[in-house]
Amino acid sequence: MGETLTNFWDTLPTDVYDYYILSDSEWVASDRLNAGTNHNFTSWQDFYDPQEYSGDTFTTNQRHGFSSSIFDEEGLGIGFQTTKSEDLADQPTKVLPSFAAAGIVILSDGLCSSACALFMEMMHHQTGVKTVVVGGKPNYGPMQAPAGTHGARSYTSGHLNQDINITKRLNNNTAVLLPARELDYWISYASVNLRDQIREGQAGIPLQFVYEAPDCRVFYTKDTYNNYSNLWQYAADAIWSDPSKCVKGSTGHATYGKNTDRIGPPQPPPSTNTMYGIPTITQSAGPQNAIPVSI
Repeated sequence: MGETLTNFWDTLPTDVYDYYILSDSEWVASDRLNAGTNHNFTSWQDFYDPQEYSGDTFTTNQRHGFSSSIFDEEGLGIGFQTTKSEDLADQPTKVLPSFAAAGIVILSDGLCSSACALFMEMMHHQTGVKTVVVGGKPNYGPMQAPAGTHGARSYTSGHLNQDINITKRLNNNTAVLLPARELDYWISYASVNLRDQIREGQAGIPLQFVYEAPDCRVFYTKDTYNNYSNLWQYAADAIWSDPSKCVKGSTGHATYGKNTDRIGPPQPPPSTNTMYGIPTITQSAGPQNAIPVSI
């Protein structure tokens, strides 16, 4: 599919509808940048040429061309004509950020994946924004802030079907190469992680296989569980004024920049059972209600 759709896109005039529609296709390589050279791939084979890491093979690491007006319009779904990229190529940005990274905290309950994990990766590892995670199992130690998949592109079976049909119409020779999709049972929905997210300087390590600890983990309390203003204040205090609010053993595990944790945190000590010292929401109601609670 990649070779057929890339070759087709390369032959299209830049002012036709299909050129813009296919520009953000996962099977068009020449609109993406080689992450190692910052130049566009010249062909599908240039991108697909296997790279070996730890005994396995991968495609060449790629990047989006964020200065491309085509990417702005179709990749982001903006839908209007933007300033041409060549007009901005040599102009350094003069706009200062509204807030310094040191003055921002990202608060998560761990239910963060896909686009959320991508955003947290950029904010935390590229700019240094601190992260706080709340909840989790009733034990000490850290938990991941983006605890869902860190993949870069969720792709449904419906999208794959469309791509296969388009490819077959463009190139009849692909019919024998692409799989038959008739099954003996009904599947209402299926999706795959089509593209890995790779941290700069860590080629060959998809981020869904690394541990992403926060700067601080906090427990829910009776004052924060139903009051988000209190929860935000609690998280801010834990980072900037009262680190004792962080769960025991949850600090000191976060990585920044190009650093990656491939191992994860140590196992919490056995004494961290909720019956033996971890405060729970129900404990405020009396000893008879001090049962393990996981939120």
